[in-house]
Amino acid sequence: MTDLLPLLEARTPFLAGLMLLPGERVAVLGGEACGKSRLLRILAGLEHPDGCRVRWRGEALADLPAARRAREIGVLFRDPDSRFLCATPGEEIALGLPTGEARARVTESLIWAGLEPELAWRSWAELSASQRYRVAMAVVHAARVTLWLIDEPGGPLSDIGEADFSRRLSEHLRRHGASSVIVTSRASRARRFADRVIRL
Repeated sequence: MTDLLPLLEARTPFLAGLMLLPGERVAVLGGEACGKSRLLRILAGLEHPDGCRVRWRGEALADLPAARRAREIGVLFRDPDSRFLCATPGEEIALGLPTGEARARVTESLIWAGLEPELAWRSWAELSASQRYRVAMAVVHAARVTLWLIDEPGGPLSDIGEADFSRRLSEHLRRHGASSVIVTSRASRARRFADRVIRL
């Protein structure tokens, strides 16, 4: 058994001897159907592969309560639309947040994601695909996680929108000492979102 990803532990191996440090942005680059999305699910604790362990701050990720994983690790999927659980964006962003802080954090995160706070109470049908993706960005932002895991960041955003997301995320990670791992098949996207690129 070897450690696949001891996340946020300095001087420990990250994928065959590499490291992920606090504040670092890493991209895993590979072709279609090479297992990138599965790797992301493994790192999020959503899959438990044989033959390796995933460690989070020195502890086996599989042993951590789901609530703690949700507080510390956020996942932005390629198709976030299919994963929304609530009737409005505001409810979706507020899900799991402390009651007394929810409204303020919803507003803060919508603004961070480049959306008007009024969108919080609109129906999903009133939002464009890019707006819904930005809501998914806001969901992870509001959770104040230490690690962002992102499958093909940018999704339906335009190239300008994707560059804007990269800038916002980079500033957020630097300010809060958080890290990110993205998986992508596009070298240009890997360079845009990461300081270090790992090729599968």
